[in-house]
Order: sequence, then structure tokens, then C-alpha cells
Amino acid sequence: MKKINTVVIFGIGLIGGSIGKSLLKKRMASNVIGIGRNKTKLRKALKQKAITDWSLDIREVKQADLVILATPVIHIQKTLKKITTLIKNGCIVTDAGSTKEKIVSIGTKLFSKKSFFVGSHPIAGSEKSGVSFSSDNLFKNSVCVITPHMKKTDKKALKAVKEMWEKLGAKVLIMDPKEHDKIIALTSHIPHFIAASLGLTVISDNKKVISLIGKGFKDSTMIAASNPEVWTEIAIANKKNILTGIGKFLKIIGLM
Repeated sequence: MKKINTVVIFGIGLIGGSIGKSLLKKRMASNVIGIGRNKTKLRKALKQKAITDWSLDIREVKQADLVILATPVIHIQKTLKKITTLIKNGCIVTDAGSTKEKIVSIGTKLFSKKSFFVGSHPIAGSEKSGVSFSSDNLFKNSVCVITPHMKKTDKKALKAVKEMWEKLGAKVLIMDPKEHDKIIALTSHIPHFIAASLGLTVISDNKKVISLIGKGFKDSTMIAASNPEVWTEIAIANKKNILTGIGKFLKIIGLM
């Protein structure tokens, strides 16, 4: 993979910030521009060397050779539509969303001839959020699922995105986007909602409850502390698969 001149990242939080830090540390990109809505967060990202510059103006995406969308999933869908007439010919667009079917469908329709879209989902991170918790080695020994449209995704763009994630330290899996969403509902989304439900179950004014909470309970509910905006959008985007999985879970509980 050649060194990229300009990378534009939408969403400089835990994932977007980690991508930026890693790209710069490994000298995979000359410039990393963060685009967002909050000056304070963008300035913090610049101070932490997750980006080399920032802007509130979406039109800055015009100079990008690679665009990475690391916002909540419904925001990704909206941003794809906004940038389609702005990016230059040859630009590759990818994302870091944890649902893929709808995103890949939109991206493939919008970018298929002079610019290219390749769906990605890095399975990395923690219950923490924000650029302050980002790391240049977050993706080391992680898994990243790439979800191309099997007929329409540009092969050169797919290769470039695959090489990028591998250089960031991830093991890459290629998977159909619909299959990805069914599986990730079981392995990631449902565990989060179960953890959140467990936490709400024991909320009580009784101080004795707090005194009996041990490490097991804390470990079981820790992931429920994740960014609520992110998980609200995941619930909407992958509703059908999540509800199907929860139904199976409840059936198993009913048999116990």
C-alpha cells in the first residue's frame, strides 16, 4: 500500500482517533484531517496527535484520497449521501460502523464508478469513548471485517482497504454484509443490551444491593457503559437481527 497523501476522518472518537494516531505513527498518511461538529473535541484530537488538522466544514473532504467514516451508524448513512458530490475522482471511502447491510447498500449505489466505497467494521475498542481513550495500537491483534458488495465493489479499492487494516495490525475477514449483521447481533449487540438490562434490574434504593455487587457483576455489566448515542443507532440499524436473537435468548431462559 502506497503512502496516502490526505486522509479525512469523520468522527474523531475512540475508533476514529485510534485510526488517525496509527496512520500517523506508522507513516501511512501525510495528512489526517478530522471533520466534526465540536471544536473542543477536534482541538483535543489535534493536541493528542490523532489528526494533523481539523475542520467543521464538510467541503474539506474534497481534498481526500481516503475517507473514513467513524461516526454512529445512522450518521454514516447520512454522511455518505452528503459527500457523494464533493469527493474527487479516485477517492476511496470506507467506514467503521458495526452494522453493514444498509451502509454497504447506500455506499455501493453512491460510489461505484469514479469513486469507491468499501464497508469495514473493526472489532476493537472498549466501553470507554472519546479521543482521550484512543490508542495507536488499538487494532493490533484485532479483527476487522470487510463487507464488500460481491458484484459491485471495486477490486483495487477492496485491496487498498484490506491492506490498510492489515498495516494497522488487524486480521481481516471478508464477509457478506447481511451475514455480518446477523452474526454481530449475536456476538456484540445482544450482549450489550442484556448487560444494560441486568444493570437496570438491580437498580435499587436499598444500600444493601450495592454492598453485594462483586467483580462478576461489574464484569458482566461493564459494556453497558458505552456511548448511548452509538448504541441507540445500532439498535435502530440492526433491529430485526437483534430482536430475533433476543427472542432466542428469552426462549432459552424460559426452558431453564
